[in-house]
Amino acid sequence: MVVREASRRSDAAGFAHVCLPALARGEKDGTTTNSERVISRQRAFLPGPGEARPDWWIVAQVARRLGFGWAFDWHGPVAIFREHARVTGLARPGDRLFDLSGLADLDDAEYEALAPTRWPVSTRGMSLERPLPRRDEQRWRLRLVPTPFRQPAAEPDRGFSLRLLTGRVRDQ
Repeated sequence: MVVREASRRSDAAGFAHVCLPALARGEKDGTTTNSERVISRQRAFLPGPGEARPDWWIVAQVARRLGFGWAFDWHGPVAIFREHARVTGLARPGDRLFDLSGLADLDDAEYEALAPTRWPVSTRGMSLERPLPRRDEQRWRLRLVPTPFRQPAAEPDRGFSLRLLTGRVRDQ
């Protein structure tokens, strides 16, 4: 099991065969998106300790060692951001709102100076204060469904135990 983790004391690190030291939030550089669809530049305000590396670098290095380095040939957060923005503008089924394609051609200086930006951004210069189109309001309402607690099923006897850890889920 390979784990990328910022702390040696995490539950997952205790199960790891390989633990790759990752940067913590205050040590990271890149972008982050909040629940209001606002993308913000995140700048490191602390130096990374020891051998800790950014998540993107860890993913790229693991991919390279598995023979897929060509697909993860990034040289920093700005390259990943541009690729991500381009992909969101590709043809896709349905009328999806998530589109950053208007930001795909930011140069390095524009990326560094990126102001908080609310998506969709299909063309450059769209306003942060732009609301969602009226026809899409229903799409953004959550429907919470309460479910009772169920005790996990006993693990089958296969000579090993299987544990699945999905990690922290944020910024979907």
